[in-house]
Amino acid sequence: MYPSREFLEMAFSAGVPLLINSDAHAPGEVGADFDKAVALAREVGYTHTLKFLGRTATPIPL
Repeated sequence: MYPSREFLEMAFSAGVPLLINSDAHAPGEVGADFDKAVALAREVGYTHTLKFLGRTATPIPL
């Protein structure tokens, strides 16, 4: 999982918004471990991730 829990905790403490995505190298890898990423984000304190359409960010509840 990247970033590490410790880094994610620092980002949350600093008020950095969260964007969850996939670093997929094959179609079957798209969305791999998304559930684990959401669980970690929630554990750290995040309640939303961002979704971008064009250059506009929209918060999406986790």
